Order: sequence, then C-alpha cells, then structure tokens
Amino acid sequence: MSSDTSVPLGSLTHWMYPGPFGPGAFHGHTLRRSRARLLRSGDGRDELKGGSVRRWKRCELRVLACQRASQSQVDTWRQLFEAELARARKPFPGHGETDEHVWVVRVELVTGRTHQVRAQLAAMGAPLLGDSLYRPMSRYLHDRDDARSAEEAWGRIEEGTVPDWPVALHAETLRWGTRYSRLRPLGTIRDLTFYKFGIYTRRRVRHLTLNPNE
Repeated sequence: MSSDTSVPLGSLTHWMYPGPFGPGAFHGHTLRRSRARLLRSGDGRDELKGGSVRRWKRCELRVLACQRASQSQVDTWRQLFEAELARARKPFPGHGETDEHVWVVRVELVTGRTHQVRAQLAAMGAPLLGDSLYRPMSRYLHDRDDARSAEEAWGRIEEGTVPDWPVALHAETLRWGTRYSRLRPLGTIRDLTFYKFGIYTRRRVRHLTLNPNE
C-alpha cells in the first residue's frame, strides 16, 4: 500500500453500501457494481421512504502487521507493474501514486465483501499500489447521505478507473472452516489467484505483487 503513515494494528470495521445499483440508483446517478464501493463508519442503517430500512453490510478485517517495504520489494513491484502496464489497453491515470511511502500490510479477513481489503485500506488513507479504482476514495467515508455528500461521493467514484494492470494484493492463505491452504511465496512465475475485471481467476503470473518474505 501507499501512505504517509502506517495502518494501525488491530480490528478495522466499516459498513459497505449494499445497493441498489443501476440507473438512478444513487441520488439520481447510475451506480455500477464494477465501480468503487462506498463505506461508512456508522452502524449501517438508512431509514428510507415508506418506512423501510436499508442495512449497510458490515466489513471487518484485522491488521496483523504493517512495515515499510524494502527498496528491493518496491523495485520488484515497479518492474512487474511497468511490464504489465505496457500491455494495458488504457492509460494508467496515476492519481499521484509514488514509491516514496510504501508499506507491506498483512491482514486477516473476518468478513468477505466485494473489494473489502481495497475499500477499507483506501478509507484509512492507504490505497493499494496500482489500484486506480480506489485511490480517489482515499480517506473518504460516506457518513452523511445528504445531497452534497452524495455529489462528492459520486465525483470520487467517477474519478476511479477499473484497473487493466496489476494491483498489489496477494492472498497468502485460503481457509475453509478448519481447513486451509497456504500459498507459496511469490516468485517470478507461478500460479496464483488475483482480482481483475470483477472476477477471480487463475493464470500464470507476471502479475501482482511483492514477495512478502523477501
């Protein structure tokens, strides 16, 4: 991730917008599922017209470790990223991304929501490297649902770009109940699971990220 300061260790809880999506769904704006998801810090309840209640989805993760990335890790990421960027079908918007303040963060998911790690770290001011979709959401929480706040939220969502390049996010361990599978440390070429274009897929890597054990 890229941030001036580290992410505090411990539990991190937000609430994610649950929908609706589609034309006019968000204060008259079209909201697509492929775009950045809004988070808030409150208890996740909206009183709607007609007396119905919209419940935002609880998102929780635990930050287990956060340490500065080594220069070797940053160089490895930049080499992989720039190689894939050359194959991208659209330009990388950048949004002020630099290599000056890079941290390696290890988290454990308590809930499993769409884009959860990306959204929560961005809300903390620590968007993932390469994540052009959530960098405009840095330090933003949609805690007020009035017209003015909705316009700000919509502007940030529209500024984001769905990545056509690697995002610095890597699954270390996959767990099902009491069973788990620990993925091998990242090398130069191997199979891993990564997020791209809204689906999870498996493919040969030149993709993704830093070697956390380097």
